[in-house]
Amino acid sequence: MGKAFVFILLIVSLCTLFGTIAWKKPQDIVVDYYFEWDRHMSLKPIKIIEEPNRNLFNKYFVSIGLGKIASEGEPPLDIEQGINEFSINDRFCIYGTTREEVNITGITFDLSVKKFKGSKYSHTDLLPIGGFAGYGLVEWPVGKYEFRIYVDENLVATLPFRVR
Repeated sequence: MGKAFVFILLIVSLCTLFGTIAWKKPQDIVVDYYFEWDRHMSLKPIKIIEEPNRNLFNKYFVSIGLGKIASEGEPPLDIEQGINEFSINDRFCIYGTTREEVNITGITFDLSVKKFKGSKYSHTDLLPIGGFAGYGLVEWPVGKYEFRIYVDENLVATLPFRVR
């Protein structure tokens, strides 16, 4: 698509959006998508309200969960599994077991404002068959969130958690 077409599409979308907002109260507006620029400088719709694809999950995964690694612990041996409450600077961990090699993408969704936080995390290599774990520090403010996991742009799991 040409840049002019994308610009016109953006203007029409904004006019439609603002025209809709003018006639509705803020609590009546439900936004199902937001747009982000892809690497080709094209607008790409990203769906906010979506259900996990259970068939795709079952094809690639046995399980996926959230956990925490103690400050002195070493992954994957010291993962406290099944955790959904964290404090700022905890070592947040996603772990699971795969049935087939798969490449995943994950992103955090803030449930209170219905927006994605930060950028997508993409695993650079295929996850091998068997167990996997990845972790980072909790840097989100106090609130309720979901960590969403995707395979080929299809949502396969939502992992709800809270930061206290």
